[in-house]
Amino acid sequence: MEKQTYYSPTDLKYYNSQISDDEYFKNISPGYIFHPSDAQLIVDYLIPKIKNEKLPRNLIKVINDIYNLNPEKLADDYGVNRAEEWFFFMPKDRECENENIRNGVAVDGYWQVIGDDETIQKNDQTLGFRKTFEFYKGNPPNGDKTSWIMHEIRANDQHNVADDDLRLEDWIVCRVYHEENRWKKEEIWSDADDAIWNNDQEDVMCANGSDNNGDSDLSFPFERDNDLIH
Repeated sequence: MEKQTYYSPTDLKYYNSQISDDEYFKNISPGYIFHPSDAQLIVDYLIPKIKNEKLPRNLIKVINDIYNLNPEKLADDYGVNRAEEWFFFMPKDRECENENIRNGVAVDGYWQVIGDDETIQKNDQTLGFRKTFEFYKGNPPNGDKTSWIMHEIRANDQHNVADDDLRLEDWIVCRVYHEENRWKKEEIWSDADDAIWNNDQEDVMCANGSDNNGDSDLSFPFERDNDLIH
């Protein structure tokens, strides 16, 4: 049986290779997971997506309607990942933006908003906002609550306008995970800090794929999972 070859996240040659993002993350060394903070999701992924710019390596899928997803089938439909959370880009639906219940026509259940929107900040700057949902099986308002959580993250509107003042296509980014996901349950990292995967600054690679001399002030969004390191 052929031995699996793994690569470090700081290997720029591998990072810049022509393989797909899925293949890239499949071959990253065990012990590292794609685990961006809310701030990183907005600055390094959502805003470039809105502006139709090239994105760094990521595991964010593009879908038309996240409310039609059955969270219990995420691993079957989108593969298992080390962080046990799934990310999706979706066009912003302004018609249901203020609705507290989001129904899907292709799934036996619905997503319900819990709490108020939270502000995502970095260095005293408001980057965007996070809305939190819980998934219920059945029909509203009498569904059965599950342990599935979704964060719907949108950028501050000031980021949605191009230099020529023409509004580009609006997008949101969503994170879906199960409440038993230890990365959330144990609160291993905080949005107040960048989710870097290694405390050795010499090994940190910026989100644009450059080394420490790059222009990005956010680290490559990996978290180190010591349970996977042997």
